[in-house]
Order: sequence, then C-alpha cells, then structure tokens
Amino acid sequence: MNISKKTSTSSNSNVNTSKILKVVPFEKGFHFFTESMGYTGITATSIFEFEEKLKIVSVQSVEYHFRRHDFQRWISDMIGYVKLAAQIARLDTQLSSEKLRKTLLNIVRKRVREVEKLHDSAV
Repeated sequence: MNISKKTSTSSNSNVNTSKILKVVPFEKGFHFFTESMGYTGITATSIFEFEEKLKIVSVQSVEYHFRRHDFQRWISDMIGYVKLAAQIARLDTQLSSEKLRKTLLNIVRKRVREVEKLHDSAV
C-alpha cells in the first residue's frame, strides 16, 4: 500500500488522514521484547507496521506483551485507536500461542483495512 502523508479532510467522513496514517517516532514505537531474551530487534511505528511485525515476531513475544497489556496501551495511547485496544483487551487470556497471534492479527488486520478505506475516501 502506497499512502502519502498528505493531510486532507473528507466531507463524507470528516476524517483527518494524518490521524489515520499516524506514524510515531522510533522511540515511541512498539518495541517487541521477550521475557527471557529482551529486545527482539523488531519495532513498529504505525498500525500498518504493527500488523506486519505481528506476523514475524516470536510467539513468546506476543504472549509476553499480551499478558502485560502492552499492545492495548500502545495502540490506545500512541496510535489513538481506543476501540481496537478495547477489542484486544477482551480477548481470551487462555488462547494458545499461535491462536493468540492469529486472533490478534485478524483484529488488527480488520482495523488496518478500515483505515485504508477511510484514507482512500479522504483523498
């Protein structure tokens, strides 16, 4: 997906694309860690990158951050997607590792597709 950082407002949806396409500085990005090995070297600075990184990061990292509610906090506080964070917070804490990753990916992917549609209608 090739999205410019142009700011515009759609009269139909009244959506500011700079908010939709929010990219945070590296230091405020989501830095994936594992409990035992520390920083994985993987960081996401937007919801689009977050989706891509969820596909490749270890399941140990996914479990670690999910247990600590890190995903929800970053998505809400840094990216501003409060509803997405709430959806993640409601996930079953007993999901197996790969099921957790797949479920997270499905939820995030759905939001990313919605964001892409909003952006397309705003330009």
